Amino acid sequence: MTKTKKDIVREVANATGFTQNETTVLVDEVLKVIAINLSENNRIELRRFGVFYTKRRKPKTVRSPKTGKVINLPERVVTGFKPSKLLRK
Repeated sequence: MTKTKKDIVREVANATGFTQNETTVLVDEVLKVIAINLSENNRIELRRFGVFYTKRRKPKTVRSPKTGKVINLPERVVTGFKPSKLLRK
């Protein structure tokens, strides 16, 4: 089952007693701070949840399986997530 941001806002609002509007502002700000820090290549560690990180991928040459055409992929930065031991359980 997929959860949307709206579902998360509703659950947090019910658990905390804040209104959904207040909770939406808080969730938006948390996600904004995470996005800003990842764009600055900062590692984000949320204890008992996991770690968000960025990693550089080297440029490489690949072949399209559909057309057989050779494609050059440039160097890029990807975002990753490593769950905590508690979350994995």
